[in-house]
Amino acid sequence: MSITASCISACGVCRFLHGKLDMEVVLNATLAGGVSVGSSSDLVVTAGIAMAIGALSGIISALGFLKLNGWLREKFGLFDTCGVHNLHGIPGILGALIGCFSAGWADLAFTKEDDTELLNTFAALKDGRTTKQ
Repeated sequence: MSITASCISACGVCRFLHGKLDMEVVLNATLAGGVSVGSSSDLVVTAGIAMAIGALSGIISALGFLKLNGWLREKFGLFDTCGVHNLHGIPGILGALIGCFSAGWADLAFTKEDDTELLNTFAALKDGRTTKQ
C-alpha cells in the first residue's frame, strides 16, 4: 500500500513541476515508500496510514530528486549520483520517526483483555514497562 501511494504521489509531483513524468524520479520515489514504512510495518499500521506514509515519502523523495539535488550540487558541491540521499536517507529518517510514534502508541490499539499480540511484539511490557518508557 505504501509503495503504491508513493508511486502515485511521485507521478503527481513530476507532472506538477515538469508537466511530464521523469521515470528515474518515479522509480526511486516508489522504492522510498517501502523504505519509510519498513520500521513501522510490523506494528499497528492500518492500510490508510501505510498509504499516507507512502504518499508523504513519495512527495519528499520526488522533491529531493527534482529540487534538492541541484541545490546541494550548486551550494555545497555535493553530488548524489546514485540518489541514496533521496531514496534511503530522508525516507529512512521519516520511517524512523513514524516507527517511534507507532511504537509509542501501540498500546492504544489493543484492549487490556486481548493484549497478547502487544506482549509478543514488545517483550519488555511483561516486566511492567509501558510503551512510553
